[in-house]
Amino acid sequence: MKEYNDLSGVVFKILGASKDARDDDTELYILVCNHYNPEATKRPFGEVLRHRKEYGLPKFESVSRVRRKIQENNANLQSSAKVLDGKFEKYKKVKDWAVNE
Repeated sequence: MKEYNDLSGVVFKILGASKDARDDDTELYILVCNHYNPEATKRPFGEVLRHRKEYGLPKFESVSRVRRKIQENNANLQSSAKVLDGKFEKYKKVKDWAVNE
């Protein structure tokens, strides 16, 4: 679990420094990758994904999961109101779809 503690610290620091990263997992992932291996962010996208382990990068899903957990426990690191409203609208649509199917 050490790797998740390390990743949590990195994500926490980035969320504190970047409002864009709070709103967009892709932006967050780029910043996390840059933290772990700045050279990886200069390589072609497909190459980085195929060789993620060799570059020493965490999984996108792990970064996203850690971000959700941190934001759940730290109101000051939440997404912007605009993004939260959009998420709520998507949630309502999915809920309506699920109930009506």
